[in-house]
Amino acid sequence: LDAIELTRVTAGLSHFLPDCDSLTRELQNIRVRRSAAFVSIDVRRLYPSIDLRRCLAAVRHYLMSRLPAGASAAEVEEVEMAAELREIVLLENFCFFAGRYFKFHRGFPTGIASGRELAELYLHTVEYQALTAHRHELSFCRRYVDDLGSILNADDAGVVAFVADYQAALAPEGLDITVEVSRTEMVLL
Repeated sequence: LDAIELTRVTAGLSHFLPDCDSLTRELQNIRVRRSAAFVSIDVRRLYPSIDLRRCLAAVRHYLMSRLPAGASAAEVEEVEMAAELREIVLLENFCFFAGRYFKFHRGFPTGIASGRELAELYLHTVEYQALTAHRHELSFCRRYVDDLGSILNADDAGVVAFVADYQAALAPEGLDITVEVSRTEMVLL
């Protein structure tokens, strides 16, 4: 149920990419300057690296911020109740393996239904300021979970600044990236 509800939210994110077919269709219609840089970013080991409490807090805050100014008490309560249930699912999840029980403290449990949606929302809240700071240079920017594909209209110094700002946004969350920059092609997914 949480995955279904969160899918509606993630689909509305400005850089959300539902699948590879969408990427192909979007790129077919884009015009690129000769001086453009293709910047592909991959978040290393995203799922196992996510601090669950920070993720839950970021998602809760984001969902509360989306409520209209005149939201009713029932609407606020619905978001709060979903956040509390999500917390129980993520923080009270145990795994039995080889005769032992394991509890997750960092990273999503394998196979959790809402994993993609939570990761998308979490990364959106983490990367938002960095992407906003470079919105005038970004002619294309889409993310599929841990992979960001972007086209930047910037010189080499502008590309370096974009990558540095993106890394700086993720570093406090304990997230690291790999980057590929090219003037001729984009590697994504």
